[in-house]
Amino acid sequence: MKRRLCSTPGCFKTAKADRKRCATCDAHTNPLRYAYRHLKANAKRRGKHFDLTLDEFADFARRTEYLTRRGRTATSYHIDRIDPTQGYTAGNIQVLTNRENVLKQRTEGSWNPARRQMEFYTFVSAANPYADVPS
Repeated sequence: MKRRLCSTPGCFKTAKADRKRCATCDAHTNPLRYAYRHLKANAKRRGKHFDLTLDEFADFARRTEYLTRRGRTATSYHIDRIDPTQGYTAGNIQVLTNRENVLKQRTEGSWNPARRQMEFYTFVSAANPYADVPS
């Protein structure tokens, strides 16, 4: 695949042959489209169903101010699926802060230490009927 220089003034990175700008300049030029593509690519990588159009995502991002508050800090916005068994659809996404998302994962997800501990003791007691399992 032939590459060429980015058309953004002052940028000397290469762009794909079918594009005018490099990925970095494209993300800065249209952050909404970049966030949508990023969400879609991550869903595909994780094997999650993605049935959200760019227009639906744009409406969601405007209503929730997602683009202005996203990031990596504890109070930054992240997109979360309301029902984890379903994919990314217009009715199944919400905005949570990073802190809220981590707490949700710890209480509902596989990280839950109390559930992990109980699974361990269940495994130990099944493997060794004489093991002293706390109740």
